[in-house]
Amino acid sequence: MRLELARPYSPINGPRMSHPRPRIACSVTAVVTLCAPLSLAESSDGIDLTLTNTLPSITLQWTGGSPPYDVYRSTVASTVTDLPHRIADTDANSYVDSPPAGGILFYAVTTSHPKLIIRGSSFQAMRDRAAMEPWSSMMADAIATSNAGYLPGGDNFEIAENLIRFSSASALAYILDESDARLHATRVRDAILDHVDTLTFGSNDWGTVVPPANALFNLTLALDVVYNHLTPAEVAACESKMQEKADEVWTGDWSSAGLGAIGAWDIYRGPHDSG
Repeated sequence: MRLELARPYSPINGPRMSHPRPRIACSVTAVVTLCAPLSLAESSDGIDLTLTNTLPSITLQWTGGSPPYDVYRSTVASTVTDLPHRIADTDANSYVDSPPAGGILFYAVTTSHPKLIIRGSSFQAMRDRAAMEPWSSMMADAIATSNAGYLPGGDNFEIAENLIRFSSASALAYILDESDARLHATRVRDAILDHVDTLTFGSNDWGTVVPPANALFNLTLALDVVYNHLTPAEVAACESKMQEKADEVWTGDWSSAGLGAIGAWDIYRGPHDSG
């Protein structure tokens, strides 16, 4: 992806740069010099971003992508989408920032994760609640289940149930056990990459339709939760495997299970070309 700076008010040279984090599918990075008003627009991956310099604030407006959105700001282009540089999450298509004066700032707007059943802005409230019962026991159970590792199943139903329990517990532990968030995220990754292939997807009986669809639904939710602590390569591998399995889901008999799994995956993916 390339960016080009528009220069309606001053002869500021506009750099072209590659997006520093290609794993973010719907994103643009913008550079704005605070000494003069300017605007910038560019899109090659889903979001068109415009910056308007209205000192002392900067107004960001964008189209494309799907809410919620994360807004990032950094003084270094290569780190603009690192988590410490996230300044807001919003469902709107605009944001007004009041940055520190002077220097050059880089902005990014991305489609946000998690977005399906919880937002990142709610994590701390959940951690605070886990300090008391019954939530503290729920946290302890989630961490223990994640630490125990995945248990192989004997049949398709048991495999699906074990995947659901392990991935859901690891995702909850990821939220609540902040110091080991990366560790719990890799367990969701491993559930997808190492174990989802043990499921049998079919169309002739309940056992090969409903249990694997339910597992895929829950794995989608778990992947959405831990997304930000996986590397670009890990996200790409997980998404490729999940898409492969989504394409195997049966939507004939017991269609609600299959449609639920496919629908959740489509929402996770966001806007995309058919096929």
